Amino acid sequence: MIFLRTWQFMGPASAVANLGQYLTLDIAGFGVFAIRGKDGVLRGF
Repeated sequence: MIFLRTWQFMGPASAVANLGQYLTLDIAGFGVFAIRGKDGVLRGF
């Protein structure tokens, strides 16, 4: 996996402070996103 050993900065956590907000980004040709779930947890995929 290309991202296994390093953190990837997507943006400030404040950009996804509210439930349902998300960020998308292209890193090395791979589409990634982070979303604030209904439970308030921030997840990245």
